[in-house]
Amino acid sequence: VSLLKDYNLRGTAMDRHADFLKKINAADKAVGETLNNNAYLMKWLTFVAVSIYVLNGGMAVINGDLRLGLYLTMTKVFMTLGKKWSAVYTTLLSIFNSVPALERIVNFINLPTDTQRHMQIVRSTQNRTSTLFDRTGAADSSSCSNFNVLPIELVNLAVTLCTVTRQGDNRIETTLLFDELVIEQGKLVSLVGRRGAGKSTLLKILGGASLPDTSTFEDVLPSRLSIPPHLRVLHVAHEPMFLRGGLYENLTYGVQPGRPDASVERVKEVCKRLDLPNKLIEAIDPNSKDEFSWSSALSSSEQSLLCIARALIANPEVLCIHKPTLHVNEKTAKVIINLLREFVDNRGIAQDGVLKFRRPRTCFFTSTRALSLSSADAVFRVSPQCIVKVDISTI
Repeated sequence: VSLLKDYNLRGTAMDRHADFLKKINAADKAVGETLNNNAYLMKWLTFVAVSIYVLNGGMAVINGDLRLGLYLTMTKVFMTLGKKWSAVYTTLLSIFNSVPALERIVNFINLPTDTQRHMQIVRSTQNRTSTLFDRTGAADSSSCSNFNVLPIELVNLAVTLCTVTRQGDNRIETTLLFDELVIEQGKLVSLVGRRGAGKSTLLKILGGASLPDTSTFEDVLPSRLSIPPHLRVLHVAHEPMFLRGGLYENLTYGVQPGRPDASVERVKEVCKRLDLPNKLIEAIDPNSKDEFSWSSALSSSEQSLLCIARALIANPEVLCIHKPTLHVNEKTAKVIINLLREFVDNRGIAQDGVLKFRRPRTCFFTSTRALSLSSADAVFRVSPQCIVKVDISTI
């Protein structure tokens, strides 16, 4: 709709829609006529059969070859059979009319799923975590800190991006290869690279939004995607998304009800740290029953800041966020990067309790601002064939 407004093509769109409706109406009329004719088919056949018998039987009665009682009885029998066959034919038509819908249902339930790939990835992650856990000697200790040394690994992964036409008869496939990315927990990691190099795809894989090809998981050079399974991973898409409801409901969407992370005081504190306008902070009310369409009520920068606030309120151990500073000015970008830095250093934002007892926080993000790169613990340049660590001192 916005595209039509921007290019002032409402008239063209309406004409196309009108033509489309005409085609639909013409097809619907043809289908209606066919169905109506089919519904009368058995009635017509019954009428023709009874008419023929009335003519032939009447002549036989006149000639004395057929008794009148038998003639009338047989006429009644033909009419009754016609009604019964008409009912049978109507039932058959209903069955045949249901076939296209059943075909669509069968096609939907037999579409390929990612369940098998997801299971392979989960099992591979569990096996890798167990191996690393035993290798570091953590199994002999009850300290929770031993879980914090398990790295986040991505090795020899292939991802196929597929674009399919609406008719499903044409496919455009692009394959991206990621050789190695190993990060310790508790790091702020920036991903850089030219457009189309695979930064967003890599973030989606780390965030669980996309699954890599698992066909090479058991090859000579096995693939591996290992994020310790006890860590909560959150993927924040590039496009801001909101529920139709209250602001508090949107901001605490990733938090279980009753958890300390969902307290109103903490939610407002995180929003204040992001320099959100007071009007939005005052609108944070868990008792509010008002429903708003936030995507149309907020500016692009406010939408972006609220999505970042929702991610920080959810308080995951691994945060994967696309271009957090894209829709804001330099001043607000500095606030965002500093808050992500604090999220990693303090193991969460506005958290109670002792720091050392909290799990490390790891954040992966993409950005083109120099401040984002200088504030990161590690910077990786992503290309379609490899991932290269960049020396921050040279940036």
